[in-house]
Amino acid sequence: MWMRSELKEHAKRVLKLNYWWVIAALVIFMFVREGAGSVSFFSVSVSNEDMLDSYLKGSMMLRAFFVTAASMATLLNIAVSTALWCLVVNPLMVGIQRFLVKSCRGRVILGEIMSGFSRSYKNIVKIMFFRNLFTFLWYMLFVIPGIIKAYEYRMIPFILAENPDIKMEDAFALSKRMMDNEKLNAFVLDISFIGWMILGALSCGIFHIFYVNPYYQLTNAELYLVLKQKISR
Repeated sequence: MWMRSELKEHAKRVLKLNYWWVIAALVIFMFVREGAGSVSFFSVSVSNEDMLDSYLKGSMMLRAFFVTAASMATLLNIAVSTALWCLVVNPLMVGIQRFLVKSCRGRVILGEIMSGFSRSYKNIVKIMFFRNLFTFLWYMLFVIPGIIKAYEYRMIPFILAENPDIKMEDAFALSKRMMDNEKLNAFVLDISFIGWMILGALSCGIFHIFYVNPYYQLTNAELYLVLKQKISR
């Protein structure tokens, strides 16, 4: 049985030893993730005056064109953002988990954050895509089952970080096995960071970037190592 306090203490120790390396890795990931989420390659700028003028003049066809063009631009932006998330953010996430796990083991190599792009890239993209898709579909069905499934799939990025060639069904099965009887414990672990998250928000995100998020992410890496050891007994 693992203890939250022990995981957190180990995470703090790792963070203290490798502070700037961990910060660098997570800041890189943050910029890539935020960039993919806010991408806007296609835009249609139509002023309210133009819309009103075309409407008053009875140009319904022109008005329909503006609306259609704006809708198409929105759909294209969503498609591009989704593609970037699947092809760039998810593999980088796997690389980040590999870096964090190795940091917890005493081996700090910043280049590991790129491992998701060089080792079984297509397999990583596929499995992470279906992980996100299944989680989304469960959330669409009901919120509570979605949360449960999100915790069930929680270890998949870590599993891929260490086993990039693993089959999809094996990755899902292994994560499920690792999280059996641990979902509530993991949820409580997350809840225990709420105070830290509030402090991070009150500092306009600065404290979150430079302490809270690294602390939280390393604690999750420690959790993975503990659960991995548990199922190997």
